[in-house]
Amino acid sequence: MPVTRPLVSCSKQVGYGWSGLSETSILYARRSMHYHLFMVMMRAFLKKVVSLDGNNEDLLRTKISLFLRDRRVDVSNFFLYEFRNVSGFLITGKNSGTHWLKYMLSCAIADEWAVSPPAFSSGEMAHDIIGNPRTTRPPPGVPRIASSHTIPSIAFTWPWLNRLLKHPPVVVLVRDIEEALISHYVKWQHDYGVSFDDYLRGDPTARRFKADIWWYIRFFNRWGAIAESRPDNVLVLRYEELQHDPKAALVATATQWNIGLTDNSIKSALRYASLDAMKATLDPAFSETVIPTPQAKKDLAVTSGHRAYIRRTLARHLRHNLGYPLKPS
Repeated sequence: MPVTRPLVSCSKQVGYGWSGLSETSILYARRSMHYHLFMVMMRAFLKKVVSLDGNNEDLLRTKISLFLRDRRVDVSNFFLYEFRNVSGFLITGKNSGTHWLKYMLSCAIADEWAVSPPAFSSGEMAHDIIGNPRTTRPPPGVPRIASSHTIPSIAFTWPWLNRLLKHPPVVVLVRDIEEALISHYVKWQHDYGVSFDDYLRGDPTARRFKADIWWYIRFFNRWGAIAESRPDNVLVLRYEELQHDPKAALVATATQWNIGLTDNSIKSALRYASLDAMKATLDPAFSETVIPTPQAKKDLAVTSGHRAYIRRTLARHLRHNLGYPLKPS
């Protein structure tokens, strides 16, 4: 089955974030968050130092870079609280079917609320119903769904904070990291101007690439930890499940967000379940490659050595596989 855990409706959650709390409660929560963040950072730093291999300078630099990136996020990214007035969040891994799922959901919502669907599945008009919460404003009465590739603070893994400060329900779309990396490189290789070998090694400092193996490891580890600590509020949906049974994926997502979609609305979205149908919805004026050609992937000539490197790296650094068993390297 595409969705492997029961879904829990969030309809009884009245208000998210700080609504209904006294100033004293808010002050206490903020001080507690600062203290816990400091302690988490110190424990993580000590753990990294203890685990460093003094004979491997590359590994040492990588671990320090990843540690610093995570700590910056921990003290700055409270996306789920910042936009707690939305109906739900669609958080997606890069090159993991974002345009596809978002467009089908947008069409289903548009049909249900009798409004116009987005004109295209790519470009600026793709965000008319689901998009960046800072800029997307759906028609009045239509559920507001925020989409992002964000990696939020570790604070969202704390059960006590979840009990104190609620946030809207989340659907996280992920894809097998090997395939996502290949798709990402095919899409951006001309912009990057580096070989696939060079791209695979990645950049732990995040200065060279929009996403690389280190980005995917951080995304999986953080959202895996959040989903583990908030199972009723975070649904993990895999790209392969979406491919296998798009109807079940759409129903599960709507249920998670507690938005009612009739069979007719779901049926209207399933018109775009095929690759050819999605290609026809792309904005011709949008230059970014959304659906790489099969030939482009064949031309890349991914070797067994490439895949072995990916698998060794994941085995060493991936703590949450989100349902993807680690493959032998």
